[in-house]
Amino acid sequence: MAAASRMAKRDLALGLFAGAGGGATHRERAETGFGSFSMSIRTLSLAEEKKRLELELEEEREARRLLEQRCRELQAAAQIAESAGEIAHELRNPLFSIEGFAELVGSRHPADPKVGQWVGRILEGVTGVDRVLSAMVDMSRTEMPCLEAVEAVEIIDGAESVLRAEYPPAEGGWVLSRTIEADLMLHVDSTLAKEAVLHLLRNGIEAGAGRLELTGRRAGANEAEIVVEDDGEGIPATQMARIRRLFFSTRPGADGIGLNRVEKIAFLHGGDLRLESAEEGGTRVCMMLPQWSATSERSQR
Repeated sequence: MAAASRMAKRDLALGLFAGAGGGATHRERAETGFGSFSMSIRTLSLAEEKKRLELELEEEREARRLLEQRCRELQAAAQIAESAGEIAHELRNPLFSIEGFAELVGSRHPADPKVGQWVGRILEGVTGVDRVLSAMVDMSRTEMPCLEAVEAVEIIDGAESVLRAEYPPAEGGWVLSRTIEADLMLHVDSTLAKEAVLHLLRNGIEAGAGRLELTGRRAGANEAEIVVEDDGEGIPATQMARIRRLFFSTRPGADGIGLNRVEKIAFLHGGDLRLESAEEGGTRVCMMLPQWSATSERSQR
């Protein structure tokens, strides 16, 4: 019954296509026209599919070009980092000698406020240089992250604790607000992840931010994103392509290590780093990290 109905509808369509009058000649013409119409539709569909595939191919080529460019940049950064690590080792011994002599001078003139002031400045400078040298040594190491299941809030708490010790909010006048999804678990090396978050927060404060916003949330089934937004100095559009390079910074006196280090940590975890900034002020940095899941647990066994 259904087949007969379908045949009737087809005959009706053919009749309408051929026009009134019927007859074998009209029917043959109708079927020929119907076939040509179907062929036109198929040709149009094939053309659209070809166009879609060409666009996808072009997108893949562009993505591959960008990936190859980034690989070359990372290889260059690795070579610089290796040389920097060797230099840092050489500089540390004389740096510790300077620190030791400064402390000796201070101990011999405890009642002289000027000597105490000078010694304090020397020691402050030594601490700053040592921090840069430590970062240079860290950059030169080829690390393999020790992955474990860690609560995102634990990573963020640890980074915030160090940040508050380095930059007391009462002195700097900055405020940090946090929004972290409940039960968000990361599959990361906790030490490296904490270091990356700390670098992002430091960058905001050193850019003159009074407000920092940190968000931790799921981004799909297997990824999580840690987003830090600030209202400090923006990054000029002309510098965005260079801002991740090792030792490059838009701020005078900055070491230019932080963002490069964060990107390296993200890459070590199979993640990514994305930046958005406005010249009139404010920067948004999104670090993608793996989320802990049942798949992560199976892969560790």
